[in-house]
Amino acid sequence: MQYTLDNCKKCGEEKPIVNKKYYLCNDCNHIRLHGESYEEKQKKKEFKNRHKLTTADKLKPKKNKKPLKQRTDKQKEYEEKLRKSYEEFDQIMIDNDSWYCRGCGKAENLSHSHIIRQSWCKNNNLEYLCFDHRNITLHCLSSCHQKWESGVIEWMVQLNDFWYNLEFIRTISEQEYQKIYQKLLDKNLV
Repeated sequence: MQYTLDNCKKCGEEKPIVNKKYYLCNDCNHIRLHGESYEEKQKKKEFKNRHKLTTADKLKPKKNKKPLKQRTDKQKEYEEKLRKSYEEFDQIMIDNDSWYCRGCGKAENLSHSHIIRQSWCKNNNLEYLCFDHRNITLHCLSSCHQKWESGVIEWMVQLNDFWYNLEFIRTISEQEYQKIYQKLLDKNLV
């Protein structure tokens, strides 16, 4: 999904606008929906994980919930391959002392980010790229991951790894590379 780059009505900062009705950036929209920032929510989640339920709590009867949609064997296989790929990637990053965001250099709230989107890989019969470590990078969730996924070229070019990512895209698809490069030309960024 493409977001427009503009000033958020709540914080006033220039960011991709994810909520067009209220004209909010991702951070402000998260606060509107959840009453707290993403970082606060993550801290609470980490706290809950540190204080796991006791066995007695686990045995309490669960509330009636809608049954989850069953995943197909193909989906399960894909998710397992992706999980293993992430584990291998993480170990490589840790072993090489490279556990930091490639977009800004921070070492907190990191997320796996695909340079070439998984959906594009699947749609173009290149699913193997979803598991290829060359197509996976680390971006911080609070900023860089959003900038890369937004498709807003002015934000993407701010990332430290933008040109590296662009060259990787070129090795896979000259057509996709040209699309992004044309955006750079249109905005006079090259």
